[in-house]
Amino acid sequence: MEEQQRFESPWIWVPVIAFAAIFCFFIVRSATGYFSGLTPNPLFGSILVGSLCIPLLIIILLWKSSFTVGVYSNEIRFRLKPFHFSDQLIPISKIKEVEVISFRPLRDFGGYGIRYGQGGKAYIVSGGKGVRIKCNDGTTFVLGSQNPQKLAESINQNLTR
Repeated sequence: MEEQQRFESPWIWVPVIAFAAIFCFFIVRSATGYFSGLTPNPLFGSILVGSLCIPLLIIILLWKSSFTVGVYSNEIRFRLKPFHFSDQLIPISKIKEVEVISFRPLRDFGGYGIRYGQGGKAYIVSGGKGVRIKCNDGTTFVLGSQNPQKLAESINQNLTR
């Protein structure tokens, strides 16, 4: 079983785009000398282009990001691109318990992405459903999923083998 998700929640995109717009507004105003009353900076074009690239790169980074979870016979592989350079692994032999959960990303984990909260380390890209995996060594992972029941069944199937 393999599942891929993308950042789709407006709770992610609205603040990012608002930040980019405000950032661009202040850069343009500063570079034109509006705030200081001075003449515009002679490097206005370079400053403007360079500064506008920062929010644009953040938007592209989030737009291209994806979270992939795969359940295989001996391990669970997951990766949040481009933040992980390789797959993260949880060997099936180290899993003690798997449960389907509902959560509120902002309240329970402080947002989306790779988060740490009371429920352990969480990988949340969209929605408020997922699977909590408790390992034999006491570590806990929460993997966000659009189909958590199917993900849990797939993991439990491999646990019984």
